[in-house]
Formats: sequence, C-alpha cells, structure tokens
Amino acid sequence: MTTPVSNGQRAFWTFLIATLVAPFLAAVVILISSLIAGAIGRGPASLLALEPAQKLAWAAQKAVEAYVWSAIPAAISGAIAAGIVYFSGTLPWLAAASVAAVVASALAALAGGMLAQHITPVAFIAAITGILTQRILIRGSVIR
Repeated sequence: MTTPVSNGQRAFWTFLIATLVAPFLAAVVILISSLIAGAIGRGPASLLALEPAQKLAWAAQKAVEAYVWSAIPAAISGAIAAGIVYFSGTLPWLAAASVAAVVASALAALAGGMLAQHITPVAFIAAITGILTQRILIRGSVIR
C-alpha cells in the first residue's frame, strides 16, 4: 500500500527538477536556434563570419554559456514554482511560463551587458523552458 504524495513532496521535486532540467532545456534551445540561425544566414556578426564547420563550435559554446548562466534563474524560478505547488498541488502552464520569464528577464537586466540587450529572447526562451519543465513534471506525475 502506497501513501499519498503530499504537496510538500511535490514542491521539493518541483524545485529539484526545475533547478536541474531547466538549464539543460535552455541550452538545447540555444544550441538548436544558433545552428538554425547559422544555417539560414541569420544571427550575430560573430556567427555569420564563421566558416560552416566553425558554426557548430560557436553554437555549442553559446549553449554551454546559457547552461551555466541559467542555473541561478532556474533555481529562483524553481523555488517560486515550488511555493505555488506547495499551496495548490499543481503548477498551471501560464504560471510556469510567467515565473520563468520574469525571473530570467530581471536577472538579465541586472547582469547588464549582452544579456541586458537581449531581454526579449531571454524571456521567450525562459518561458518555453518553464512550460517544458511543467510538462515534464506532469508527465512524471510529480504534479497534477
């Protein structure tokens, strides 16, 4: 006989999975979008100036940088999502997307530099990552 899963357990796993999976998903989105941009001749000058064989290395580097940078926003978003799950037992897709986009945008603005100049794509990628993480949590029966 199994015991029912409490909202506290759901919240813990929500935080843990969001913190570990969301940076990976963001890196995959960056890698794929960079490869597509390079293949169709779009993107930043640093990508367009490269030979075709070098574009994969450039995209991989940007994906690793995205993975490392997004660890902190993912942890903060995961903590907020865990709070939502703790009180409701679920995480609506709009809440997952909004929390991720707002946190990533705020941290990108605080970081300044190149990130601050790209807040719109950062917010979009974060929202997509938030929704994908929410779907993973539902698929894994962590949340309802």
